[in-house]
Amino acid sequence: MLTRIMCIAITFSILFALMSSLGISQIGEQATNIDYGYALLLLALLIILKKNHNHFSLVLTTFLLISFLVCLSALVTVLFDEFRAIWFYLLILVAFMLGGQKSGIFFTLLSLLAIIATHVFLAPFGTATLASIVVGLVVMSLVLAAFSNQLSRYLQHIEKQNAELNYLANKDPLTEVLHSKNYCQLTKKYIERAQELNENLSILYAGLDNLERLKEKYGSQIRHLALQHVITIIKEHLHHQELLTQVGEEKICIILPERDAIAAQSLAINIRNAVRERLFDYGKNKIPLTLSIGIAALNDSDEEIRSIQIRADKGLIKAKFCGGDEVKICHFFEELSTEKL
Repeated sequence: MLTRIMCIAITFSILFALMSSLGISQIGEQATNIDYGYALLLLALLIILKKNHNHFSLVLTTFLLISFLVCLSALVTVLFDEFRAIWFYLLILVAFMLGGQKSGIFFTLLSLLAIIATHVFLAPFGTATLASIVVGLVVMSLVLAAFSNQLSRYLQHIEKQNAELNYLANKDPLTEVLHSKNYCQLTKKYIERAQELNENLSILYAGLDNLERLKEKYGSQIRHLALQHVITIIKEHLHHQELLTQVGEEKICIILPERDAIAAQSLAINIRNAVRERLFDYGKNKIPLTLSIGIAALNDSDEEIRSIQIRADKGLIKAKFCGGDEVKICHFFEELSTEKL
């Protein structure tokens, strides 16, 4: 929208300047030159905005300030035009539309100050004209402020709904953990950051022990509820930047930025003990659960998150092989020795 408004402003500035140059409309040489200069400045801003949309706020602020100065010049130089203050109405409208309530109020006050100062010190308006201009600007500003406030509330409501939909789309409704696809996208950023800043990063692979025996005894529906119970406990031990997802039907994968293998092992032991100590309520039954956890840490040879996950999964297999309820660290040299064998 800013681009279109700037194009309209450029078009009409050049049109008014040409009409003056051709003698169709006499606005004076100074005002004509200002219109040409205004068009060139807006064209430069338009090119900047087209090249990089990240400069939107800067371009908008610059556009509004330059437009204010042009409106002020028209107010001072084109004294015979009784309607010259009308350009401030357009300026305030654009300020509210694109800059929001604060920007609109700021340029309203600035415009009123400019009009009153011009009336007092340079070229007085008629009493009725000045009153009409001031009242019109104030009323228009109040209406636009109310509209801007309502629009802001509506946009916040839309953002909240989008956030809720994004949450539902990206998380499992039963366990409330990230889907694997979204998890992979985030973990890719995490490993790139860790490698770039030379930071630690570890992964835990966790799995419930004796899950098949539990399903045989209590039914297959216990799997989701037991995993949800475990995930709730795990979340209590994680920091806000640490991620967790469900891999397949029985494994839980946790990425731990800024934790080395020793810190990850300490966390894994705390999680394992917490799961062991907090009995799982299933109907009238209080069922003890145990967790096996495999650990792997980022090393210099890792190019993607998958290689760390494979080592963590091997650690989980070793933990289960030891009888379950274990925490095992799978080091890089262990993987190499296994491959050679």
